[in-house]
Amino acid sequence: MVEKSEKYLPRVASHDEKHYHGAPDGSSIVEGSEDVTEYELATLRHVADRLPYTSWLVVICEFAERWSYYGTTNIYNNYIQFKLPPGSRTGAVPKALRDGNVVAGALGQGQQKSFALRTFNSFWVYCTPFIGGILADTLWGRYKTIMIFSIVCLVGHVILTASAAPSSLEHGGPALGLLALSIVVMGLGAGSIKANVSPMIAEQYTGKLRKETLPSGEVVIKSPAVTIQSMYLWFYAAVNFGSCGAISASFLARDHGYWTAFLVPTCIFAIVPFVLLLGKKNYVVTPPRGSILLETIRCINVALAPRWSWNPVTTYRQCKSNDFWDIAKPSYYAQGQVPAKITWDDEFVGEVDRTISACKVFLFFPIFWLCYSQIDGNLGTIAAGMTLNGTPNDLIQ
Repeated sequence: MVEKSEKYLPRVASHDEKHYHGAPDGSSIVEGSEDVTEYELATLRHVADRLPYTSWLVVICEFAERWSYYGTTNIYNNYIQFKLPPGSRTGAVPKALRDGNVVAGALGQGQQKSFALRTFNSFWVYCTPFIGGILADTLWGRYKTIMIFSIVCLVGHVILTASAAPSSLEHGGPALGLLALSIVVMGLGAGSIKANVSPMIAEQYTGKLRKETLPSGEVVIKSPAVTIQSMYLWFYAAVNFGSCGAISASFLARDHGYWTAFLVPTCIFAIVPFVLLLGKKNYVVTPPRGSILLETIRCINVALAPRWSWNPVTTYRQCKSNDFWDIAKPSYYAQGQVPAKITWDDEFVGEVDRTISACKVFLFFPIFWLCYSQIDGNLGTIAAGMTLNGTPNDLIQ
């Protein structure tokens, strides 16, 4: 009988294996590890190390921030577009009317203003990460930036909650003004936090590549790469769990009014500064090292300055020339005559060139998000005209 030969797929090299090479017999120690040989790195199972508790604190902060964000923005459409339900001072639907097609509402500004404010909110929260990132890289560092803007964001939540107070809704005008102010303040805080919280969680792990024997007797590799991967799995799990705030907000607004619906996310977000303070002495804090974004902008400015013209066609043609980036390279100048504002090397200029070329793929994003926001808002509006049978119309968003 002919035995069937078994075929095995070749083992895919890990991130650690790709970056370390030593003696052919695998006996050399991997650089930066705790006595892990090349052979052990290639043959032993790689597992995640224990996550430091400061990483869990960052995960909690992200959960609270996302819950508060989705728990407020998801009900903006009804809050802005529809009027107060009959007999309501808070925007809640009276219990006797919940089985009908009456939906929660407050400001009664119509769909056009609702779409405009919600679109501005989306635009704003995607712009403010630049502010938070630059401040963290050049002035405060990530921890201090997150702490400061968590207070800013909390103030925005308080303003939003105040806009939905019954006394404010009765007059209408102050409520709309407070809402617009809260969108600006909250967007500044949320965006600046978002730019720093994801890199901060990775900084909390400082372990090295090492071996460990499990209770089963198996020897495994405690891998920093796998550990960081595990961190981000928990981090984005927190983001996804936080999005459940949108579900609770829809029911809170319908059953208890907008004052309560906005107060709950505010209280949840209020834990963020306290959690940050709890681990203050234990966080791994990276000092400011300069902003790569500002350096990139300066590099582009140096290259663009001599090409600029009031004629857009001329500017475009000059920017497409093959030597566009040459003037931004230190090698373009004679030795000792490099302008003081050029603080980078030729390789950096090449990286900026490749980055800008790659970013062309994102040019369609503004169009996509405008369409997406329009669809998102219309879903709730269309649902408001359907038979709801006690389901909040903005639950579909």
